[in-house]
Amino acid sequence: MKAKERAKPPAKSSTRVRPARLEDWPTLCGLLHEVEELHSRIWPSFFRNHGAPAWSPERLRDAIAASDESVQIAEEDGLVVGLVHATAFDTPEQPALVRTRRVHVDDLVVAPRARRRGVGRRLLRAAEDWGRQSGATQCVLTVWEGNDAAVRFYAAMSYRDLNRVLIREI
Repeated sequence: MKAKERAKPPAKSSTRVRPARLEDWPTLCGLLHEVEELHSRIWPSFFRNHGAPAWSPERLRDAIAASDESVQIAEEDGLVVGLVHATAFDTPEQPALVRTRRVHVDDLVVAPRARRRGVGRRLLRAAEDWGRQSGATQCVLTVWEGNDAAVRFYAAMSYRDLNRVLIREI
């Protein structure tokens, strides 16, 4: 087989996004562990890779049942290759804030073997669609400094900076 043929990704149509199920828990934890590893590598003074599952089965069950949370996964050929976890919330009632419903993408992760094939794009769109159906008018998320690939991905998806959180060791 030629190198060019090996590098060819599967057709995008083989990827489907669906709501997470409780039986997805082990794979979901593996994907979330990748996020923890990345965060602890780029910000070791803020995050630690503790080795325990990121979510318990009960946490996943609660998220699946919640009306203000969405956990969706991407599958290729029956294998979970990505997930997006989002929450819907209403702006707190404060005079200086515009009242609206927003969706916050808490986690979006794609397995390394499935990256650069549109999986993340499909997951993010699924979270936005869920947010719209929940009455949200905006989607917000956090990208940690040093996660340059995520910054490029979200910029390509027309996301822009809203604010900055600064840190200083004291």
